[in-house]
Amino acid sequence: LIDEQGRRAVVQCKRYRGTVGEETVRDLYGTMIHSGAIGAYLVTTGTISQAARRWAADKPIDLIDGERLAYMARTLPISTR
Repeated sequence: LIDEQGRRAVVQCKRYRGTVGEETVRDLYGTMIHSGAIGAYLVTTGTISQAARRWAADKPIDLIDGERLAYMARTLPISTR
């Protein structure tokens, strides 16, 4: 993703029934650093482990689990851009 100011973020989507773990978040962070992005988003239909949440807590990574994703889909306006 690139915003209006030209800042870049990376997004990783996981269609899981289970739990996304710390290793996945670490890999995403490495991709973020390697690509020169200022942030990252991990989006999953499943859940995110507490270890993964703790590891990402002080990093510019937004973790979006299935419950939050469903909430966002119900409540956020749809962009037509």
